[in-house]
Amino acid sequence: ARALRHGVALVRTTAGGYVTLGVGENLSLTHRYAEYRVKEHGTHRRFDFTWRTVEELAWQVVASWLQSPRHRANLLSPVYGAEAIGVFRADNEAVFITQNFLTDY
Repeated sequence: ARALRHGVALVRTTAGGYVTLGVGENLSLTHRYAEYRVKEHGTHRRFDFTWRTVEELAWQVVASWLQSPRHRANLLSPVYGAEAIGVFRADNEAVFITQNFLTDY
């Protein structure tokens, strides 16, 4: 639905009669923190986080996509000529990353 809202056909037929997908997508969910520790102080708890840098998040996500055969196929496919990446950070520090691929038309 998202692709159609932007005028991108999801399927097309090439001049040779082959049907190809117009859009591919990789998704990832991770957290900004690499680890955390809980420290108890009487009735209080404190969380100490070790935060990932933007570069560490990027490397982690791309590495996970490359380790997945289907995600790797999207990344290396000669069918796709353009891509877009979206990043969203939730209030709980979860990070959602989407990678959308488009064919050349």
